[in-house]
Amino acid sequence: MEVAAAYAEPLGFDALAADQILFFNYQGGQGPSHDYWGCGTWSGSTFVRRYGPTYKGTNGAKTFPNYDPAYAADIASAIKTAKAYLTAHYPKMKLVVNHGTGLPADPNEVELVASTDGELSELGTSNHGNYASGLPAYFKDTLDYMEYVQQRGVAFLSMNVIETGAAPTDAQTEWTLATYLMGNEGNAYMWLSGTSNPGFSWSWFPEYDTIDAKLGTPCAKYAVDGANPDLYARRFTGGLVLVNASPSVAAAAALPLGHTYTDLFSRAVATPLPVSPADAYVLFTTNGCQ
Repeated sequence: MEVAAAYAEPLGFDALAADQILFFNYQGGQGPSHDYWGCGTWSGSTFVRRYGPTYKGTNGAKTFPNYDPAYAADIASAIKTAKAYLTAHYPKMKLVVNHGTGLPADPNEVELVASTDGELSELGTSNHGNYASGLPAYFKDTLDYMEYVQQRGVAFLSMNVIETGAAPTDAQTEWTLATYLMGNEGNAYMWLSGTSNPGFSWSWFPEYDTIDAKLGTPCAKYAVDGANPDLYARRFTGGLVLVNASPSVAAAAALPLGHTYTDLFSRAVATPLPVSPADAYVLFTTNGCQ
């Protein structure tokens, strides 16, 4: 961190990014060609590993094949130390980590968020285009974490690479935009790739301009349908955003009366509006908060 900051600041950079700041060793493996658990100390002629090579454990509600509590604690501590160094020596330098969706109840998560200025989720809300396979938990976990991070003054960066070998479909684009809008409380940012795998090139979609011009600002936080816990809705001054986070059950959304709605991609809109599984709508109207 010291070397990177000393190099970056004179060039005008004001942030550093740290990749793969995860609470499990995603490269962990066994055997002579996969000895990623090599961190440890020598005790005489005996090498003592710090992390177990075959440990499988649970972090809150998630199970990881290479999760070791000591590894998770060390990752959080390392970022805390890095942030403290930047604050002391490069106070204008921000720290952004590629961390993904975490668990707010995890003490390591609390420490990590408190030590960063921005958290990037490499899976975003689209999971590389595979979002339907992990619903409803995938969307709910991401939404909760997105809100948690922003509430603590940390930016949430939603990275969405649709790795299907082609540009995102209209449905994938509307899902990505709607799910981002559902949890953006003013300090969330979204990126969507318009190319095939690996797809890390930047693209601008005309739908961004349409949303900027028409949707306006949120009227309140999102709401969950009382009869369907997987149906989310959020009203804006110029529209309504709907997300059906069920992977298999269609939902019927009762649209607010007294409004005429148009869809971002010109799909037919009626009330009640049938919302297919793993589908989302960005709708436009006037006086959307009334």
